[in-house]
Amino acid sequence: MKTFKKNLVYCLCIVSVMAVCFITSSNISYAGDKTTFRFSAYYPGHYPVFKCGWSPWQEMVTNESNGNLVFKNYLNGVLHSAKHGFRALSSGVVDLTTAYPGYQPASFNLSMVNDLPFIFPSVECHIGPLIMENLYAKYFKKEYEKLGVYLGCWVNTSAYNLMSKKPVRSLEELQGMKVRSPSGMCSEFLTALGAVPVMMQSAETYTGLQSGVVDAVLYPDGSSVAYKLYEVAKYSTGLNIMHMGIPYGLNKKFFDSLDPEMQDFIYRKLRQASQMASHAYDIDDIEARKIMLENGVEIITLSDIEMAKIHKAVEPVYEAFIAKNEAKGLPVKELLADIKNLGEKYNKLSYEEAFKLVTENPVRDIITY
Repeated sequence: MKTFKKNLVYCLCIVSVMAVCFITSSNISYAGDKTTFRFSAYYPGHYPVFKCGWSPWQEMVTNESNGNLVFKNYLNGVLHSAKHGFRALSSGVVDLTTAYPGYQPASFNLSMVNDLPFIFPSVECHIGPLIMENLYAKYFKKEYEKLGVYLGCWVNTSAYNLMSKKPVRSLEELQGMKVRSPSGMCSEFLTALGAVPVMMQSAETYTGLQSGVVDAVLYPDGSSVAYKLYEVAKYSTGLNIMHMGIPYGLNKKFFDSLDPEMQDFIYRKLRQASQMASHAYDIDDIEARKIMLENGVEIITLSDIEMAKIHKAVEPVYEAFIAKNEAKGLPVKELLADIKNLGEKYNKLSYEEAFKLVTENPVRDIITY
């Protein structure tokens, strides 16, 4: 029954996403020669980001190209691991795949801004990619393209919350807790909050909680449910502390080889992909919270006073980020000011409004063609 229910939810979410695409259609179409587009990902086809994001996007693109854009999907990491996305793109193994700056930390500076705590004004996923793509040409393009790839689209996960074995209702109760971290910026702000970050692969989180290696896991709600952490941890504290950036890289040689009409078609469609793939995480979280409650998880909402303490506690992470980038002569303060200004501009946009915006007025110069 639960499987049927979850499949029904995912089917409904695809209908919902496709309805938005239909309503906001800008009559983008392509009638040229057939082109094969190879998509690769480390996750399986049943993951919401693919089932509710990439799959309906591919269906939409196939229809609008009159069947002339043909997708080949390679999922479950069959072509490469998540950390080797840049290599797979630059070597021509695939045309579009995840390309995490976090896996190439020596090559990225300003691009890491996405993972700062509370950097975006909305809990929903679609605002962050809107901001990052608007600022991409000004701040991030050189960092990205020096690795021999283009940016396909910028995607954000849903907000990260704390799944724990004991309740966390205040900043004080977080002190000394061993919290699973994917490393990078997460570890920095967990340390600032007084927790002890523990590097651990996602597949190890269940046994890590069960055995006491960690006391809590920082994850989007959907991920916590996907790994069935609700079986060993019965408290979820709504920190909403970050949206991890998941840029998708585009094979440079593939894109450059296309005729101008197809280049423009794919470029415009990828602006919509940033919204659809990000929104899929929000859809997943809605169902995940229902499953948590059904399995006896208490969902904790912190008071405004406690959230203010947490915001204050992570300020040193911003100071360190600024100092590091200023030492390299990079315009980090200007970047943060631009993010704040765009956040104020876009914060009230619904997903439907954001999708319509990128459809009718796509940001230019992410790729120069």
